[in-house]
Amino acid sequence: MLKKIEKYIRENNLFEGGDKILLAVSGGIDSTILAHLFKTLGVNFDIAHCNFGLREIDADRDQAFVESLAKNLAVKCFVKHFETEKYVQKHKVSTQMAARELRYSWFNELISTGKYNSVAVGTHLNDAIETFILNAAKGTGIMGIRGIQPKNGTIVRPLLFATKQQISEYVKDQNIDFREDKSNKSTKYLRNKIRHQIIPILQEINPSLELTFEQNFANLSFVEQVYFEQIESLKKELISTKNNIEIVDFDKLKQLNKPAHYLFEFVRSYGFTFSDCEDIIQVNTSGKQFFTASYQLVVDRENILIQHKNEVEKTSVIIEEDQQKPEHPVVLEFTRIPLPDSLIVSENIALLDANKIKFPLELRQWKQGDAFYPLGMDKRKRLSDFFIDNKLSMLEKKNVYVLTSNHEIIWVIGYRIDNRYKITAATTSVLRINTTK
Repeated sequence: MLKKIEKYIRENNLFEGGDKILLAVSGGIDSTILAHLFKTLGVNFDIAHCNFGLREIDADRDQAFVESLAKNLAVKCFVKHFETEKYVQKHKVSTQMAARELRYSWFNELISTGKYNSVAVGTHLNDAIETFILNAAKGTGIMGIRGIQPKNGTIVRPLLFATKQQISEYVKDQNIDFREDKSNKSTKYLRNKIRHQIIPILQEINPSLELTFEQNFANLSFVEQVYFEQIESLKKELISTKNNIEIVDFDKLKQLNKPAHYLFEFVRSYGFTFSDCEDIIQVNTSGKQFFTASYQLVVDRENILIQHKNEVEKTSVIIEEDQQKPEHPVVLEFTRIPLPDSLIVSENIALLDANKIKFPLELRQWKQGDAFYPLGMDKRKRLSDFFIDNKLSMLEKKNVYVLTSNHEIIWVIGYRIDNRYKITAATTSVLRINTTK
């Protein structure tokens, strides 16, 4: 077992010799054996134990056991008590899901201190098989069936190569004590039903079930790699970015076989579901919007536009004459310069006749009814028409800010200054405004 785990850690690059590891230990057989193996291998680690308060006195005994284990192994032991049942009621999730979310949230807190490189958990091969069956039964994509990975972010699984039987035999051979969780025998939980009712039937069909699944996971991991290489290639072809807006070429997307599947891979990280993607593909009118907790998606003519919801309150800002660099909601920098020999043309720089501008200025989002005289034009134009002429998307329009003086627009920021405030032969002082928008 020692040689196998050492080889597995090295081949999968789980961590380096100088890394400090936080080992999650419940007191059960899997995490306890991992603690002993780490100690024998000379891994630099501390222990983290979660007390979910679900099994009354047994939970406290588990905690006492883990604290004693840490003392015997001469490592630190962190313990966290959770009000799991309150979390279940508040978030409307299962007890198992609540425990998972609570413990990983705590692990992330400990990792964020910078004292640890990774969190190690005692997941083994049979756990991966159970997860595969659970995901396949509930419905999943390639990521749900390719098996649990040895390393996922800061989470490492050094025992993923080992079967439950191999672990049990090693514990027996080494006379290692551990705590037995009585709830593991209950078929109340879905995973336990798979473990106690489905796996035995599959083992009757195939006595070498673990070996077969280990080979399946290797094959599926390769398939996943090829699959996502194709996804990344299509992303480069179909998706562009402008003003922090992701733009998906809707026409090209719809030409693909099963476009909803591709779109799902493009937007799943933003929280959109496959059902959302099916609905998006069916949209045939411009302006339809879809939302997640943090993102909005708009079907706009021939494109799909995706943008993070603006968390900054969209209020107007008054800019006084001595205020050189306001930074909310758009960063602007004001400087007075002599009349330049040549005019710099840039959408992010406005050169205005300073003598025509009256402070304070107002920085705000544009609104319906706004109008100005675009540079080079002597006629007044509504901003809504200006946007149409410049083919701004719905999301781009939502992010347009204007700078006004005495209630008149002097600059549609990032697009055009007002013709009335341009530099002329009579200009003696220039107000230069920069934006990083």
